[in-house]
This record gives sequence, C-alpha cells and structure tokens, in this order.
Amino acid sequence: MFKNAVFGQYYSTDSLIHQLDPRTKIIGSIVLFISFFMYNDYRGYIFITIVLYTVIRVTEIPLKYILSCVRFVLMLIIVTMFFNLFFRKGEVIFTYKYIVFTKEGIYAAFLSGGRLLNLVIGASLLTLTTMPTGITSGLECLFSPLAKVGVPVGAMAMMISIVLRFIPILFDEFHNIIKAQTVRGGDYESKNVIKRLKSLLPAMLPLFVSAFRKSNELAVAMESKGYQLKSMRSKMKPLYYLKEDYVAFFCIVFYFVIVICL
Repeated sequence: MFKNAVFGQYYSTDSLIHQLDPRTKIIGSIVLFISFFMYNDYRGYIFITIVLYTVIRVTEIPLKYILSCVRFVLMLIIVTMFFNLFFRKGEVIFTYKYIVFTKEGIYAAFLSGGRLLNLVIGASLLTLTTMPTGITSGLECLFSPLAKVGVPVGAMAMMISIVLRFIPILFDEFHNIIKAQTVRGGDYESKNVIKRLKSLLPAMLPLFVSAFRKSNELAVAMESKGYQLKSMRSKMKPLYYLKEDYVAFFCIVFYFVIVICL
C-alpha cells in the first residue's frame, strides 16, 4: 500500500532541472503554487497543466512515478470534488431523487480537483529534483534577511529538512507495520473502503511510537555531536548561481507575467 511512496524522496537523474540551484527551484515552486490560485477558468488550468507537463519532461522523471504520489491524497481530491459537485447552487442540469447536478457544481468540482492534483505534483517535483540538504540550504539563504529581525531562520530550515527526511522513513515504517499485521490476520485488501479505513487504525499507534522513538534518537545524536541552533556553521557545498540559473529565473518571471496577463 505504501511500498512505492515517492513524496519526499529524491530521484537522481542528470536533467537540467536537477542541476539548477535549489533557490531557483524553490522560487519556481512558489510562483507555480501562486499561479494555481489565480485562475477560476479552465483555459488557465490547461495552460498551467501544459507548463507543468513540460517541466516534468525536462526532469526526465517517468510520469507514472510522479503520479504514484497522487494516490495518497486521492481521497482528499475526491471529497473536495464531491462537496463542490453536490453542494454548489446554480443552473440545474440533471436531477435524480435528492441528487441535483448543477452547471456551476460540475465546473467547480473539476477545477478544485485539478488544482489539488497540480499542487501535489508540483510539490513532489521539488522534492524529487532536490536533495533535502539542498532544500534546507536554499530556504536558509532565501529567508536569511529575516534573521535580522529575530526570526530563527536556521531552526526553521532545519525543521523542514528533518520533515522531508522523515516522510519516506515513516512511509517505509508504516508499510512494514501493515505487512506484520497482515501476517497476523489483518485485513488490508478488503474492497469495502470503510472497512479498509477501520483496519488502518490499529497501525497508527505503533507508527506514532516508532516516530517518537526515531525523533528521540535523532535529538540524542544531535546533542551528542554538539549541535546548537545559534552557532554559525560552514557549508560543505556552498550555493552558487550559474548561467543556467539565470536563464531559468528569466523563464519563471516570463511565465508569471503570462499568468498575470491571462
């Protein structure tokens, strides 16, 4: 069930996107996320989807591998589309007993589902093309001006890095727990969705115990090595902007200008 979890994992290729500076990819992701909420029209979503698919092609990551992360939020997408489909008032197209389909509801359901789908794919692209240490360094550099007003930028970047590292670890741990409970008679293959959701509850307690144990081990390891939040640390791989980063940054600005004009 969670064996092939990809969100939070790094996919190694020699693509142009992988070679870009983490700061460029973070800024590009933020611009992409903002553009998702600037449209309430299907033509804008078609344009964004084309751009997103083009970026996926440049990353040289298989599309099936990227789409495999969508199944973890598939229930959220379905619920969002359901509420927009059946609870949005407007021009009635079809009625069946107590079920009413409106033109505005169908339109809003597809737009909300497409928005969530693009958000998940866009977020997974950042983690698939950037190492967790690169994301940490990029965030720390981008938000470094906030440190002058007392914002703990280093601590925030470290927490984000730890979260990104723990996501695939917890997925693997959850998969192992499910396998162990399946051997002991747990039913995780039932076609009944409600029954499958109830069967997941017994797996949550050992997952939380494992998460707290791993976090405690990480805290002890960091303290034993003398880690301090306020200390100045050097970087093994300093970040430098190259010619490709300036070209990519120009493409990001050009894309955002087109989004605003449309």
